[in-house]
Amino acid sequence: MSHIPKLRFKWLDGPMWMITMTAYGLTWFFLFLLLMLSKYIQSDFLPRQELFLYCLYAPLIAWIAGIFIKKLLNRERPNVPGVNKLDTIVKDKSFPSSHTSSAVAFAVSLALFGHPLWAIISIWALIVSFSRYYVAVHYPSDIVAGAGLGALCAVLIYSF
Repeated sequence: MSHIPKLRFKWLDGPMWMITMTAYGLTWFFLFLLLMLSKYIQSDFLPRQELFLYCLYAPLIAWIAGIFIKKLLNRERPNVPGVNKLDTIVKDKSFPSSHTSSAVAFAVSLALFGHPLWAIISIWALIVSFSRYYVAVHYPSDIVAGAGLGALCAVLIYSF
C-alpha cells in the first residue's frame, strides 16, 4: 500500500474514482433493469443482448458471495498514513474485493459464452480492479481473491 502515493497523479484521481464507481452494486442493478426494459419493448441495442443479460447473473452471484466472505473473514480495509482514500462510500470489510469479483465475473462469463463484447469488458474489469487499489480501499490480495471469486462464479454460470 505504500506504493499508492507513487502511483497517483492528481489528474487521474477523478477518472479512477469514476471507473471504480462503475462496478458498484447499483450499477449492476440499473444495467439489468435497462436490459430487461429493452427486452420488454423489443429493442436490442447490444449484440446478442439476451446472452449479455444472462451473463449478468455471474456478477450478482459474485457480489453476494463476496458479502458472505467479508462477514466471515472480517478483514479491515487498508489504513495507510498519508494516503487519502478516494472512495469514501465504502463501509464494509475488505476481503475480497466485490467490485473486482463482479467485474471479472461479468468479463469471464462473456468470454466463456463467446460474446462479441468480452474483450472490451475484460479491459474494463482490469481497470476497475486496479482502481480499487488506486483509490486505497483494497490490498492487492483482496483484488486477486476478488478476481478468483469472479472467475469461479462465471464458470458456475457457464456450467448451467
